[in-house]
Amino acid sequence: MRATHLSVLGMRSLSMVSILLVTAGCAPMNQQWYPSEDEGASVRAAIRSQSVYPDGRPPSSVKPGMDGVAAKSSVDNYQKSFVLPTLPPLPVGTGGSSSGGSTGSTGSSGTTSGGTTGF
Repeated sequence: MRATHLSVLGMRSLSMVSILLVTAGCAPMNQQWYPSEDEGASVRAAIRSQSVYPDGRPPSSVKPGMDGVAAKSSVDNYQKSFVLPTLPPLPVGTGGSSSGGSTGSTGSSGTTSGGTTGF
């Protein structure tokens, strides 16, 4: 009987503690949270260190390069590289079907009419 009494007391105290913890978690917060001035500074520093222009704009000086005629020629050659070449017409007698060709049927010897095996 004594063991049952202790287990009931243990269960009651455990349930009271769990109810107190749950209700404490649901209590409203009276303080407002405001981020500090340096919130996210490490992320901004990491982004700045990985960017090509950390100041946000490229330098204003123009570097010397190709003149306009050479640049146009290189762009034209680049565009021409995507054009498919046209194939010349096939000469007469090549490709296509011929009048004396094989039909694919085999005779008694196991060869087609062209003399090749039918496999």
